[in-house]
Amino acid sequence: MLVEATYNQGQIKFTKPMQFTNQVFKMKVDIPDSQFLVTPVQNKKTTFNQTTISCDSKYAMLTQFDEILAPYKPQLIKKIALTPADYKVMWQDHLEEKYFGKQ
Repeated sequence: MLVEATYNQGQIKFTKPMQFTNQVFKMKVDIPDSQFLVTPVQNKKTTFNQTTISCDSKYAMLTQFDEILAPYKPQLIKKIALTPADYKVMWQDHLEEKYFGKQ
């Protein structure tokens, strides 16, 4: 059923009185994009693997990124595009590391 409602500071109020069979239930709300300060990303599910990254200082994560990208640093500095073969090698390295524990 499509009904009209008004949003006011965190509360949704129906324009006509409504009675429901349940006190708690889920519903879908269609909100115009123009009402958002930032447009939400829809239907994008982000999944993360079970890898834990420990960061003792604010630069620890940068250091870890540098270590990961170290083999590709010359390409990144020179802005040389990666070839399909480069992606294949990266993917194979990732799979070996993930399933065989190779590093």
